[in-house]
Amino acid sequence: MDGRSVFRDAEWIWRSAEDAADEYAEFRIAFDADPSGKYELHLACDSDYALRREGELIAFGQYPDFPERRIYDSILLPDLAEGRREFSLTVWHQGVEGASTYIKKPAGVIFAVTRDGEPVLSSSPAIPSREAAGYIPHLEKRITGQLGFSFSYDAERPAGAW
Repeated sequence: MDGRSVFRDAEWIWRSAEDAADEYAEFRIAFDADPSGKYELHLACDSDYALRREGELIAFGQYPDFPERRIYDSILLPDLAEGRREFSLTVWHQGVEGASTYIKKPAGVIFAVTRDGEPVLSSSPAIPSREAAGYIPHLEKRITGQLGFSFSYDAERPAGAW
């Protein structure tokens, strides 16, 4: 599927106007499903992501891309019963300077949920977002100049407010 058509109604979004390094944001993706359709989530972000349904990890990761040639993932959303379906998308923004595995880009995520190829939900400023639970932001804990930042996690750290 062509990225220009799948993202035609989608916007790059972030939880704040601030472009701070080593930051984690969570986005709520919710829509009404009809089990007769094939649902896919198409997404691109800076720098990495984890997608969960009811707390269960169902997809993650994105290999590095270039600012002028963005790569997006297409994830099949299987076994959707009729009714309201909700997913949690945690996105990490590395920020600051680049590394051999990262080229600095603005914080953001863009996504579209499609049903049989037609848009159902697209990213926009109206999508609820918050600081992600557990991850400790802004530490900028460098592994090496080639690998960039590591992460720190505290399972007792609560999420921010929607």
